[in-house]
Amino acid sequence: MDLYTLTNIEEGQKLLKESYDNIKRKVELRKINEALGFVLAEDIFARESLPQFSRSTVDGYAVLSENTYGGSSSLGIPLKIAGEIPIGVESKAVLKNQECFEVVTGSMLPEGSDSVVMVEHTEKLSGDEILVYRGLHEYENLILKGEDVRVNELLFKKGHRLRFQDIALLGALGMDFIQVESSLRVGIISTGDEIVPVSKKKLKIGEIRDINGPLILNRLRAIRGVEAVDLGIIKDNKNALEQGVIESLRKTDVLLMSGGSSIGAKDYALGIIESLGHSLFHGLPMRPGKPTIGGIIDGKLVMGLPGQPLSCYFVYEKMLAPLFICGEYIVKASVKGTLQRNIASVSGRLDFAPVNYDNGKVTPIFGKSGLLSPLGKGNGYIEIPFLKEGLLADSDVDVYLF
Repeated sequence: MDLYTLTNIEEGQKLLKESYDNIKRKVELRKINEALGFVLAEDIFARESLPQFSRSTVDGYAVLSENTYGGSSSLGIPLKIAGEIPIGVESKAVLKNQECFEVVTGSMLPEGSDSVVMVEHTEKLSGDEILVYRGLHEYENLILKGEDVRVNELLFKKGHRLRFQDIALLGALGMDFIQVESSLRVGIISTGDEIVPVSKKKLKIGEIRDINGPLILNRLRAIRGVEAVDLGIIKDNKNALEQGVIESLRKTDVLLMSGGSSIGAKDYALGIIESLGHSLFHGLPMRPGKPTIGGIIDGKLVMGLPGQPLSCYFVYEKMLAPLFICGEYIVKASVKGTLQRNIASVSGRLDFAPVNYDNGKVTPIFGKSGLLSPLGKGNGYIEIPFLKEGLLADSDVDVYLF
């Protein structure tokens, strides 16, 4: 593959998505309350109806709606109270014509009823009779058996990533364990002769504490269903890096290498990927982030990320984060704002600019790709479209908040 063979962003995402989907994952049985963010390893069908019985949604009286026709604030319809159905109790009661049963919210409804009149629309007379001051329509103030979920209904397909509302639904159906794919193990290696651990207190001239490792590791740790693996630092030695990649792939599903992705004398990432597997692309039309590599080794996704902090971050956000979070590329949520200053760009690439968003005002934070402070000073970023030659002040923009 020629160096810097650029693909468009969408083509790069397509290649990564296909490779991501082909990663082989183990299956595990997991408690439902510990499965948030995990990916289903099987289709899920409802084992029972929800609710399992027709029930009232108000305090009042279970009735046959046609027995209330004509009722109004000035004309009460008399009905006989045949009994009371408490909450949490199975009822075998049968409603007869011109009768009603007293119920509370959640009570099972008697056979033959098709609506519930709210107690506020009734008047209880002496003895066992009420007056109904409102005509009801069929199925008013109740939930029917199976109205929420029908038995044997397909709820979720294999590959669905579980959300909090999914957990609640499965729990309501009595599913306390679920088959899911094991955690996606994503490892990151920081490379470079100049890179040293963050724990080193006194730096020699030329040394740089690892930035990209902690940056990406902690982004990964915020994602449910992902296990972030710190694979440390490897110097710019081809043999050492190649051996490190081989060993790292034994314990990860996705491998990220920070640095060494360009075309310099000590940029070994591309050569190692192609010697052990094959590359998908080398170079993306985005700034910062151009020197990016996508590849496959032993069926596992391997990415060479730029060594510059801003470049590394934006490549991760655009190309990898959506896959790790939801398994696909979706439109990221944004807020609208007005740009406060001009931003220059070049047509033919997607540009990213850190910004500060404050009550609708969007102020660019300018800085080179080797700087980290623009991320810290900002609270979001904007994208300058592929064919735009910059954005003018007072333009409406979409801000993606950190």
